[in-house]
Formats: sequence, C-alpha cells, structure tokens
Amino acid sequence: ADRRVVDVLAKAARTQEMGFADEACARRYIRANEGDTDLAAAALAKTMEWRLQTEPSAIECPSCAKDPHSHNLRVVGTDTLGRPVIYTCFNQAINRFDPEASMLHLTRTLEDACRVLAQRQRGMESSGSDAALPLAETCVWIVD
Repeated sequence: ADRRVVDVLAKAARTQEMGFADEACARRYIRANEGDTDLAAAALAKTMEWRLQTEPSAIECPSCAKDPHSHNLRVVGTDTLGRPVIYTCFNQAINRFDPEASMLHLTRTLEDACRVLAQRQRGMESSGSDAALPLAETCVWIVD
C-alpha cells in the first residue's frame, strides 16, 4: 500500500479502531478509489474520524431498547462461504418510520456483519488455512 495509506493505518492502530483499519481495509479503500492512493488515504482518514466520533460498535438503537420488535434487521448467521447473512422484513418492523433510529440500527447491524467477517478471517489465519475459503468482503442480505 502507498505510504499515505499506511500512515493513516498507523494512526488508526493507536486508537480503538485498530481492528477496523487493517491491510484488507486499505486494499478496499484503494480499490474503491480506483487505485488513487491520495483519494483512498483521504477517504480512509475521514472514515476513521467518523468512527472515532461515532463509535459504531457501541451504538444501541434507542427504539429497540424500548421495544425489541422496533426494527427487523439483524445478522442471523453465515452462509457456506462464511459471509454474514443479514435478514430483514420491513413488514415486521414496528418503528420503521423514524429515519434517525433506522440509521442507527442499520449502522450497528453493518458493524456486526463486519465483525463476523473479521472473526472469520482471524479464524482462517490462526488455523493456517490459506485457501479453504476465499476472502469474504461481502454479505448476503435477505429482504423478506
């Protein structure tokens, strides 16, 4: 990775976000910015700033705290490739018309899905498996 991207990752490693900003993360940002490492470094720096301010892994949906049936969006497991499976049924979501609460709920659900991907990758690395499953960077989303 380019030095600018590495610098952003090194800075992130000194925060609670070190688990998010890894080499795979850098590759995704470079790929998303079509190889432009200046744009990738700037985007990653903005993301890290947002993550430090927002703490997405600590978000709790206020609507769901009051009523667990407020939203119907959750990680329900993994598929055969180890990708997180997210399930939602809007018809069953009682409080789906509050956009702010819905965004908080969505943010936390995606954070949970990313945690599943990271755990899968760590498990593959610790077992010495290099080709058992391809690197997963996607989720399966079932909308019912």
